[in-house]
Amino acid sequence: MVHPLRSALSLFTCCCFMTMASASSSGIGLVMADGEVQINGADVPGNSAMFPGNLVATVNSNSSLQFSDGTRAVMNPGAKMTVYREHSVLLQGVAMQQGLDRHAVVADNLKISSTSPNTAVLVAIQDATHFEAASQEGEAEVWAPTGELVARLEPGKALSFALQPEAQSTTAQTVVSQINACGALQGDFTLKNASSADIYQLQGSNLNAYVGKSIQVKGKVISAPSASRKVVLVESIEKVRHPCQAAEPGHGAVAPAATTTAAAAAAATIGTKTGIILVSVLAGSGAVAGVAAADVSSGSSRPAVTPSTP
Repeated sequence: MVHPLRSALSLFTCCCFMTMASASSSGIGLVMADGEVQINGADVPGNSAMFPGNLVATVNSNSSLQFSDGTRAVMNPGAKMTVYREHSVLLQGVAMQQGLDRHAVVADNLKISSTSPNTAVLVAIQDATHFEAASQEGEAEVWAPTGELVARLEPGKALSFALQPEAQSTTAQTVVSQINACGALQGDFTLKNASSADIYQLQGSNLNAYVGKSIQVKGKVISAPSASRKVVLVESIEKVRHPCQAAEPGHGAVAPAATTTAAAAAAATIGTKTGIILVSVLAGSGAVAGVAAADVSSGSSRPAVTPSTP
């Protein structure tokens, strides 16, 4: 009788350990908070495991999320985020995330990611079709669900995104084309093309190195009939030693748009397969301006977290 009992107890103990190990391995990280925090609508302790598909909601204090791949995020009070193994979906409020090369953030169906390590981005949801984003460190890209590049986020600049479904945007005739322009890059990253007098607003990496220089730039132009200037997503850029050749009178030159300062907002209307996206530069205002990332410190690196069951 003793041996069957021991066998039964051993089998029960083994099953318990296997269940606990399985639950732990399926976890994707930890949520840590000094105040109230909820997972799937239920109050949880200050340190609790997260699992794929969990809805994490902060109540009255910041919450820090540590993912098992080393990604870290800070959610402001009132924020809501659904977490998965390879990305998170911000549904409400403001959140900062570092580690976009491993773990993307989705806001209003647009994916924010990066190829650079330790890139930190601040995202603020306004409603189901509007959000703001700003890079705090490194450069990030914003992608449409269909794979089109919408914008690049550069450190120190905040962008606002407004989404309009295709069914509501039939009157917005968006034009996407390629350009090869030459001119002097201004401090607000605008360039007047010497051959046509068109003024372009450039978006790309390391543009500061070319300010005040004559450059040759190739890229994708995105514009709309109502746009005062075209936005160019830079694909290649190089300095030129010779001055760019100006257009001759009567040979297709057009009047330049009104000059703006670096603080002025540039806007672009981008057409995608799912609808129209209006991207504009925030001039020192908006929900993302002045928001501090409490626990995300630049350049720091923490080991990956192995979550435990709550």
